[in-house]
Amino acid sequence: MKKLYLFIGLALIAVISGIMLSLFKIQISVGLKTAIFVIAFIAVGFMLSWAADVAKRYISQGITVAILGFIVVLPEYAVDIYFSYQAGLNPGSEYTNLATANMAGSNRLLIGIGWSLIGLLYWFRFKKKQVKLKPENTVEVVFLTLASLYSFVIILKNNISLLDMGILFAIYAGYIWRLNRLPQAEEEEKEIGTAALILQLKKNKQIWLMTGLAIFSIGGLLLIAQPFSESLKATGKTLGINDYLMVQWVAPLASETPEIIITIMFVLNGRPTTSLGTLVTSKVNQWTLLIGMIPLAFSIGAGSFASLPLNNLQDQELFLTAAQSLFALALIYNLKLGVKDALAILMLFLVQFVLGFIYQDDKQTTLSILTVISWVYLFLTLIMIFRHRKDLIKLVKNGLLRVPEKEGNKSQKPM
Repeated sequence: MKKLYLFIGLALIAVISGIMLSLFKIQISVGLKTAIFVIAFIAVGFMLSWAADVAKRYISQGITVAILGFIVVLPEYAVDIYFSYQAGLNPGSEYTNLATANMAGSNRLLIGIGWSLIGLLYWFRFKKKQVKLKPENTVEVVFLTLASLYSFVIILKNNISLLDMGILFAIYAGYIWRLNRLPQAEEEEKEIGTAALILQLKKNKQIWLMTGLAIFSIGGLLLIAQPFSESLKATGKTLGINDYLMVQWVAPLASETPEIIITIMFVLNGRPTTSLGTLVTSKVNQWTLLIGMIPLAFSIGAGSFASLPLNNLQDQELFLTAAQSLFALALIYNLKLGVKDALAILMLFLVQFVLGFIYQDDKQTTLSILTVISWVYLFLTLIMIFRHRKDLIKLVKNGLLRVPEKEGNKSQKPM
């Protein structure tokens, strides 16, 4: 158990450091301050994931996805909620421009790095060219497609409203309802890493530790979200990096690190299906709940029912994010992610990531790049949909209507 207490101790120290820096306004360099908050955010993400993994053993599947799915991705929500609230509180300020930055970055990073890493690492480690999803994952894929398609409505409206929140939340509710109709797994998959060590403790210790980790990490997140968000802006100015890019990539890098590390561990343990399924589920949470929280926080800040307006940059960023999402989904409509698919996802992500920094000071060129890459994604999406058209019909039926059969449990026809 020494290893368990070492990991938890390091995480506690990291979060406490961020809390102390927030509460006592300690005067240090902007870069060091941001680094401490980034490490604290990463630690919060780990503690929330440990608590969620243990909680899965004690509550039903539907509640697990609905509640724990929300809690685990709280670090991704914190920055966007803060900027959205400030945008409502300060109409026309720079906060309005930053309100969607973290959301776009989180979603693109999850696919561009997370999904691609699974396929490439599995091939490199085990020389396997495909990662196969489970039949039950059709539910995630279908509802993620619905959310991705609806995002184009938001783009056309040039704003994110409370009506959008209601529709996205309804999609998420439908997703939970479908999950509850699936048969429970015959065997619970074994956890790995720190969560596995916690599950070796006695039941009462597991519950106390799980509860303590969740409460402490959520409390810490609330205390460091505001200074972390502001430190990103200050660091961007110090380094000469656009505020939008700092919020778009540094914040998601901190919040997604625990999930990506756990993903790597699953793949190295020969469980790429679990790894990919987990990231697809996380994407559903972000593409519904995260976007839906933005107009809610904005309205609270404004003190009235209000819609967050989207400028040209935000519109194009959301367009690119939605196009990338549809492309990645089209690749797995046959419930397989090949090494070539993973490489294509990674290369396209790196192109728009690198060009975004190169042309950060040229707004018109940036908008042109975002538009071109978005249409490239959509063109490739159409090709993949045509290629997987038969799989797509079956996928929609299974995801919305049928209870997918588990592999190895299909009824055999009489001889």
